[in-house]
Amino acid sequence: MDALTAMGVDPLAGYLVVAEHLRGVLYVMVPPHTGSSAFRRIPGVRFLGKGQQVLVPRSPCDSSTLAGWVGTSWSLFHLVFAAPDQLASGLRTLAPSLEQAMAS
Repeated sequence: MDALTAMGVDPLAGYLVVAEHLRGVLYVMVPPHTGSSAFRRIPGVRFLGKGQQVLVPRSPCDSSTLAGWVGTSWSLFHLVFAAPDQLASGLRTLAPSLEQAMAS
């Protein structure tokens, strides 16, 4: 979330972000075919590409203690994606503190 905050991403703006509360994982959707190279070699980041799936709550109303939408698009015709390069840059900046937190 810190990387998204640094980018100025407002969850109420409709970005597609899902939180898996049980494992403490965020899934941030980026436009198709734009992100795989941007996220290589960033500690703690796993890029899900073609052929991989994530089961998400159907709508914000279906969120639970296990998973929920942090950001949702208000229209299926106007999806709001995070910019891959900006997100990757924010994650790279935060990577050293992430690695330190994971080691402790």
